[in-house]
Formats: sequence, C-alpha cells, structure tokens
Amino acid sequence: PVTESELHRFSQMSLEVAEELDRPVIFSQDFDEALAFAKDLDRFRKEMDIILVVSIVARSENGLKMTAVHREAEKLGLYYSKDNIYHRIRKNADNKADVLFTMANMFKPGALPKDDLDMHTGGLTLFMRLVAVPNPVDVYTDMMETAATLAKRLNGILVDQETAPINESMTVKQTKTIMKMVGDMEAREIKPGSDLANRLF
Repeated sequence: PVTESELHRFSQMSLEVAEELDRPVIFSQDFDEALAFAKDLDRFRKEMDIILVVSIVARSENGLKMTAVHREAEKLGLYYSKDNIYHRIRKNADNKADVLFTMANMFKPGALPKDDLDMHTGGLTLFMRLVAVPNPVDVYTDMMETAATLAKRLNGILVDQETAPINESMTVKQTKTIMKMVGDMEAREIKPGSDLANRLF
C-alpha cells in the first residue's frame, strides 16, 4: 500500500501540475481516508490472491507413462506450451490466448517432456489463479472435470494439496468458497480476469 510520504509527494506533484495549467484539482479522498483505503485494499488483495490446486497421483508404483499423459491431455484439448507444460486456453476479445488453468508434472521442475517415450511420473498437478480468470467457477469446474477424466483414463487418484483424496463434497465446498470470493471482488467492482484485477493482483 502507498505510504504517507509517497501519498504526500504525489499530492504535491498534482497540485504543482494543476497550478502550472491553471486548473483546479480535486482529490476523491482526504489524506487519512486514502491511507486507510490503501491498507484495506492491500489486505483484501492478499486474501483473494489464491491458487486453486488439484493433483493426480498414480495408483501404480510404475507411475503415469508420459506418452499416455500427452495422448490424453491432447484428447481433452489442452495446449502444449514451449515450457513443456499444458494449458487450457481461450481466445479473448482481442484474439489473444488467455490461460485459464495449467497442468504440469507434480515433481520439479514441472516439465512434461515429449522427447523421452519411456519416461514416467508419479503424478500431475493442475492449478488456476482465481483472480486472473473470468468466470472462476466455470474455470474451476472445467479444471476439476478435466482432472477427473485424466485420473480415470490414466489410472490415478485425485488429491488435494495435502495429498488427501478428493470427494464430491469437498469440490462442492470449494465451489461455494469460490462463489463467495467472486462476490466479494465484485462488491468492490473488481471483476475477476479484468484489466483492473490484473493490475491489482
């Protein structure tokens, strides 16, 4: 959040420009209100900026075969990036690709290479940043459905960040939490995935 000295310096600059142009200047808040607002917005920003994660761990000791991972990911329409990981992408109004969620190797460095046909991994991780995507509930639903389908096809188990198996009630609870967070953002006129959200977060 802006500091008292930064805000004071900004106010002085604004007044000097207004005087030079012979124009009035009106601040939307007084000094103390602006400082309090900045601290409150910073607290809110930290509360909202979370990463939603689901992982697929292999049932077999042999792990998940990388060739099968690539085959099933591509069947589900995931995009393979130059970083050797997968994304769910969607074209925005400017015809640019927005990343909705990502899938990577559960183990560092996270890459899912295509040059080793015999490679296996113990698991995959899918994740999304709530504030960065439009319609977070829809994106979360898509991510969970994609993870569930992959788990079924690859003989894996869905787990949370603490590696506890995920059930339907946990997913429903998380969806309600996301809906509340989206509502809290929109109450402040911050739409998830918007330019304003991207500047703030």
